[in-house]
Amino acid sequence: MKFGLPCVAVFCLLLATSLGHAEVATPADAAKLDIPVGDVPDGYVKVDGFVTDWASAQTVESRALIRAEAEYDWTGPRDCSVLVQAQADRAFLYLAIEVRDNVVVGKKGRKAGDRVELWIDGGEPAGKRRVRMIELGLGEVPDGGKPTVTYGYPKNLVRKEIEGVKADGAMRKTGYFFEVALPLASLSDPAPGVEPLGVAIIVRDWDYDDANEDEAAVATAPFDARKERSPATMGRLLLPSTVDPLGGFYQTVPAAKGTRVVSEAWVQVSGDARRERVALLEKWLVVAGRGVGDGDFYYYTLPHGPNYTYDSMELRDLTGDGGAEFILRYSVSHPGQIQQQFLAIYRLFFDSINLVFLAEAGNTGPGWTVTNQVSFDPKGPGGTTRIVVSKPVATGVTKKTYTDVDADLITDWDKVLLPWKAPPSRTYEWQDTQFIKR
Repeated sequence: MKFGLPCVAVFCLLLATSLGHAEVATPADAAKLDIPVGDVPDGYVKVDGFVTDWASAQTVESRALIRAEAEYDWTGPRDCSVLVQAQADRAFLYLAIEVRDNVVVGKKGRKAGDRVELWIDGGEPAGKRRVRMIELGLGEVPDGGKPTVTYGYPKNLVRKEIEGVKADGAMRKTGYFFEVALPLASLSDPAPGVEPLGVAIIVRDWDYDDANEDEAAVATAPFDARKERSPATMGRLLLPSTVDPLGGFYQTVPAAKGTRVVSEAWVQVSGDARRERVALLEKWLVVAGRGVGDGDFYYYTLPHGPNYTYDSMELRDLTGDGGAEFILRYSVSHPGQIQQQFLAIYRLFFDSINLVFLAEAGNTGPGWTVTNQVSFDPKGPGGTTRIVVSKPVATGVTKKTYTDVDADLITDWDKVLLPWKAPPSRTYEWQDTQFIKR
């Protein structure tokens, strides 16, 4: 720690000459560490202050000083460093935090004492108050009791108790140990789904051995908790659901493994503010999210065959309900190098996918094309969007040479518009459960 006054002037001069001026650590001195979270059965971790249920969990260690002066306020990893392990079931995030600290002290006057801060970024769904902090204090641990667990940020949560939290701790010869079970709902609002969370763990350390002492701190990320509080400087909390959100689907449909992922996106379909992961694969439309379907996912097998190719996925709110509809474009090949282009729109719900629009939007053949323009007019009735199919253009083909592969079929979609045949355009409006032609 810092040398107090008085001191021997000659000794101070020699010390300054030999060691130079000590540098003050800053948050930028820390590396950005991800924290892997093991997937465990419900109730597997017993919060009792022992490590018997942590043998298989990965350990993340930080010795990165982000506050105070090295050599004066921090003499090395034995003075302050941290090892973190994390596991999760469907209800809780479990943390085992071992703090190496050669002098463990509690609160003293205006000094907060030794403690651990867990900073979490809930991501875009959490809005303006996306960052929150949970503080783990020594509490009664030095006397064989429990640690304290309270919110420390933002202001509207400060000192509020966390409903359902479980915590225990123990003193060690090398410092102290916390074991805590945090309800997933306490980490962010809305509770975590399959979207990654940001994380920074900061250990703050006092020794109370010198009047000139500054608080020391080590961290798992270059996160400035006092000023900027930027989520971009956090590591990632790798909850099982965020690492492989489509894992449940691949287990259920092994044939999908290794198939082409056409497009992926985040979208809100579950009725709360959490976003779900949606993927368009070779012939499947998959929705993954916490509480979605029977296993945190559901899927829809799209019309398919060896001659089907799904080309793209676009998200738009067409029905005015705040949720996105899925606009898929795909093609169907036929003999003679003829290919039809289709536009299909699906509406997603918490546990189902419904087809609400389907139209042929183009045709191609050897040396010729027929194209239609599909546009979306946001001025539909009741805040909905109209779909307008118009401007048929034929290149390299005429009425006499055009081949209609569906000429002898009754189709359940509207055929491509042709420049030599009425109508010149079609307009569709949303009505109850589907788009209706006007």
